[in-house]
Amino acid sequence: MDLLILLALFAVACITGGIIERSHFRHIKKREIELLDRPYISFENNSVDPSRKVAQTRLVSGNIAIGGDYFKNVIAGLKSFFGGRIGAYEPLLDRARREALLRMRESAPDSDIIINVRIDSVNLNSANARKAPPRISVFAYGTAVTYEK
Repeated sequence: MDLLILLALFAVACITGGIIERSHFRHIKKREIELLDRPYISFENNSVDPSRKVAQTRLVSGNIAIGGDYFKNVIAGLKSFFGGRIGAYEPLLDRARREALLRMRESAPDSDIIINVRIDSVNLNSANARKAPPRISVFAYGTAVTYEK
């Protein structure tokens, strides 16, 4: 009976985690499409159009703290036991990176381009919390450039 309850909880965690993840990816994709006219680049040389006069520059940033689910943690634990790529965590990292970049871009609605974009991440799990699901914080930042009209 206990095993049945455990399997049911794993199934609920798997289904719920998958639904939440797919919903977040759809939301991210929609927002990325809306922001296609506001580019961002990761290098600073030749980034600013020399034929246009810069009206304003400012630091912009976006961050997110995001966590995984217990089901993926179990799968990742098994995978790490045998070695190899831990694919269960890759969607979590992708969601966090894309969300941080979107939040950075959304914080500069009047800018024409964001240059010198950088991304930093931090593992929020403590070293002794091996059984906890993964938690990560991602911070994206860059320089928003607005040209004179």
